[in-house]
Amino acid sequence: MPFLLLVVGAAPNAIAYDSKQFTTGEFFTYGIPASIMLMLLVALAVWLVWPLMGMPSL
Repeated sequence: MPFLLLVVGAAPNAIAYDSKQFTTGEFFTYGIPASIMLMLLVALAVWLVWPLMGMPSL
């Protein structure tokens, strides 16, 4: 999930940036909370789903 990586981290990001819809700063402003939420979601999935599949989570 290229939320706050380089603008060209994903094709839709590059297209939106090239059309002057977003600035580079906006990618960071909205990307930091989105990245934190994604990390929390992945941690929750690892904690809940992995034990159900027989894998240790710690």
